[in-house]
Amino acid sequence: MNERDYGFKEPPFDIDSLDYPMQGRENEWRGIKGLIERSLGGSGSKTILILGDYGYGKTFILEKIAGGFVSSEFEGAKKSVVASIRLAESEPEARIGLSLVSKIFYEIGYEKLVEIAKKIDGRELNKLEPNMRIILKALKNGNRNAFEWLIGESLSPTEKKELGIKRILSKSSQAVKVLYEFQKALKLAGYNNLVVLIDEFEYVVNVYSEKQVTTILHTFKEIYDEFIRVNTREPNSIVNFIFIIAMTPRGWDYLTETEAKLSRKTGGGGITPWMERIRQEKYKVVLGPLNKKAITLMIEDRIERKRVEYKKFPYKTFPFIHPQFFDVIYEASGGIPRDVLNYCDIVLDNATSEGLKEISGKDTERILKKFNLYPEKTATG
Repeated sequence: MNERDYGFKEPPFDIDSLDYPMQGRENEWRGIKGLIERSLGGSGSKTILILGDYGYGKTFILEKIAGGFVSSEFEGAKKSVVASIRLAESEPEARIGLSLVSKIFYEIGYEKLVEIAKKIDGRELNKLEPNMRIILKALKNGNRNAFEWLIGESLSPTEKKELGIKRILSKSSQAVKVLYEFQKALKLAGYNNLVVLIDEFEYVVNVYSEKQVTTILHTFKEIYDEFIRVNTREPNSIVNFIFIIAMTPRGWDYLTETEAKLSRKTGGGGITPWMERIRQEKYKVVLGPLNKKAITLMIEDRIERKRVEYKKFPYKTFPFIHPQFFDVIYEASGGIPRDVLNYCDIVLDNATSEGLKEISGKDTERILKKFNLYPEKTATG
């Protein structure tokens, strides 16, 4: 047997697929949406933290946020530019700022950057420093090398000469200054916000040294302060920078513990200035496990979307016998979305290999026990 024998056109429980509606996160989404819209409509840089253990749907939430900007679900979305990045490579301390900036430009993309450049009146370009003027003019003319320069790629001497740039971006200090100028350029183009989504920030915490983590957060802190510095001299001349960072609670605990340790050691230096600026008690959303109703709806939606259209089924959740199957999956997974999908996939795969016509709660329990995924203390009679 295979999935098609159960009426599926393809496996329904793909863990990595994000093209499904959100289930059971109404309260969290309402909170996230409120924080985003408050940040987009305000003045100054903000950081929104999304905390959740592995498998709780942080990446899924970030994808929905990115989609919300595309669909203008958020008030202020149309005047915002968005980039989704991961800081997953361990960079030398001196290149962390360069890595951050180049990834932001890479994820914004060439076409969007050309669109932004074309929105800026030529006379307004004189408000920017020479290199940014050169880059924006080149983007207006469709010069791809301008994009390559922004993402830190090497250019030949001829390409640099044609572009009018003497050096490529190779230092963090240079790159961060370019980012500041880009924030000013966005304002000239009619935008109010630059939004950067950062996934798996706990990877940075786990892999980078304490000094590297401090360098990253110091860079974030400087981005905060640049808005204040520029706005003090030239009011309303730079866009807000909105960070939306997803990480595990353990990763966040590490940061708070490190901050406390460094604070005792340095008297307030290190990452303390960034921690003080983010106001995490107000701009934090914590993802918990889903309830049984949300888990059931999530599974049913996956089943429905992957059905072949020409078959009739005895009931909508076929081949899974409702409700025992859902009871077992919920108990075994504890409501963790990734585990739910993983366990459903394991059960379906084993049921096909065994040739089961229908999959009961007892079958589900037996298969999960075979893989030590169903604790005896939660076993049903």
